[in-house]
Amino acid sequence: ISFYLSVPAFTQFVHYLFPIRFSKKICKWIAITGLLFCIAVILLPVRMFSHTLPAYQIFTLAVSIYALYVLMAASFQKEAEAIIFLSGFSLILLAAVNDMLQNENIIQTTEMVPLGLFLFIIMQAFLQSMRFSKTFTLVDRQRQELHETNTAFKKEIVDRTQAEMELKKSQERFLHVLDSIAADVYVADMETYEILFMNKNMVDAFNDDFTGQICWKAFRNNSAPCAHCTNDQLVDAKGEPSSVEIWECQNPLTGRWYINYDRAIKWAGGKVVRLQVATDVTDRKLAEDLEKRVDERTAEILAANEKLHLEIEDRKRAEANTARAKRDAEKANKAKSEFLANMSHELRTPLNHIMGFIQLVLSKKFGDLNAEQEEYL
Repeated sequence: ISFYLSVPAFTQFVHYLFPIRFSKKICKWIAITGLLFCIAVILLPVRMFSHTLPAYQIFTLAVSIYALYVLMAASFQKEAEAIIFLSGFSLILLAAVNDMLQNENIIQTTEMVPLGLFLFIIMQAFLQSMRFSKTFTLVDRQRQELHETNTAFKKEIVDRTQAEMELKKSQERFLHVLDSIAADVYVADMETYEILFMNKNMVDAFNDDFTGQICWKAFRNNSAPCAHCTNDQLVDAKGEPSSVEIWECQNPLTGRWYINYDRAIKWAGGKVVRLQVATDVTDRKLAEDLEKRVDERTAEILAANEKLHLEIEDRKRAEANTARAKRDAEKANKAKSEFLANMSHELRTPLNHIMGFIQLVLSKKFGDLNAEQEEYL
């Protein structure tokens, strides 16, 4: 049983020393095979399990060849541990082969396995001492590196603490500057829309400090982010601050008009946030509207004046036509009067003679008249 268990134990040991080169799957099958042979020794009578020894010796030889192949491959890579282990393994392998040949009465020698095992143990002790030495050296070097790293970390912590203090002071100065600007200034998180800062001018404009609230709800009383929100235009494809966006709108709460200057900046903790500076242009907007209305009224007056001018021209032409018609009528009336006067004179003379002759005839001084003649006269 000891012999049958020694091969799996040995392969486990080799796998422990060379886990990358010695296959874990093969090591597992070697252990299962050794266990099956041990079970056969336990369950079968002596005259039967004794016949399993030659088969296991062949199995041991195959395992040894595989282990030898692994160690030689490692030795070719100039691994010192593999060379030392291979030397010891070769000695114990030769001793095992010697004993197997002696047991089969092929050769006549003495048992060499104890000596080979002793030399193998000596070499393994030397190998382990090398490993311990390397380990201690590695531990000492890592301890030194850890000390240096710890010192560097301490220095970095001190530097970072100072940098954070400087950054905090710088941010305080920045906020003080924003508070002194005569415009509405606020800072909001670009992901959550949370208001992080409002300057004094904006707090006074809204009569409240909305810090900690949602910008689109606090400033515009919306139920969702603003349709004209410029957050997407303030950062590039890498999420870094890019250009400034300028736009104009009227705030539905205050009724005031603003020109907004939006840009992304780095805030405390390295977070990218939205900074908006809004300038009140309501007076200018009212002036522009008044100027627009004046221009429109002026245009209306000019149009009415032009219309009136055309109407006056039409009236003047009508009056001129009336005067010309009057003159023509007067000329016609004068011509008619002259014609009638001339005609009256020309007709009156012969008519007087005719009337005189008719009266003489009617006086019957020239003879009597019949009834028809009198009627005609």
